[in-house]
Amino acid sequence: MRIKVLGFIIFLVMFAILPFITLKGNGIRDNNTQKNTSTSPASTNTSNTQKNSESATAKSKKITTEDILSGITAANCKANFGERTIEAVAMLMCSNYTYDKDKFDIDDTSQCIFENDADENLLKIYPKIRSAVNKYKNTKITYNEKNVFIPWFYVSDGVTQTDESYEYLSSVASPWDCFSDDNSSKENYAGVSVYGLNYLCNNSYSAKKALKWYLPELEINT
Repeated sequence: MRIKVLGFIIFLVMFAILPFITLKGNGIRDNNTQKNTSTSPASTNTSNTQKNSESATAKSKKITTEDILSGITAANCKANFGERTIEAVAMLMCSNYTYDKDKFDIDDTSQCIFENDADENLLKIYPKIRSAVNKYKNTKITYNEKNVFIPWFYVSDGVTQTDESYEYLSSVASPWDCFSDDNSSKENYAGVSVYGLNYLCNNSYSAKKALKWYLPELEINT
């Protein structure tokens, strides 16, 4: 009888403390859950950061040198330019970009028009622009065997001028510029007239010969 009573008492004691043991156990599990939850956002942020970084890298890789050369050539071409004019402009842009990339702001659409940003008319000649860039991307315009920067403009008042900053440039006649209606307030500039290149190329000059008209003292190495 005593053993049964003792066993009953032990049962009652265990029954009384069991809820406390259960609660304590649940508390530990809750803490572990909180820890796991608190670390999840950090893991997600790290993952997102890595993905963003990879995305930025992928985006930068999509813009090739040929894309940039095509863009800066396109920004200086008109939709009615023929193949030889486009080649002359491509030679000039490729050489200048090789000389100093920092002179071009590729985010400025007045200086660089990527194919995706080109209007309908420019898109029609973009294949010719890419072809010219691919053909002349290694062009260097040199003076005393050194690559030099060549300034350019769209149209002058009929003659190019000298400039102390570009001592290797000569003043040459560009009378056909006077035929242009694109700029009523024409001025004197040093360098190459893009309108003049187009005029000469439309009158049987090769791209290289048209450039040489404006750069008689320089070598054009393609």
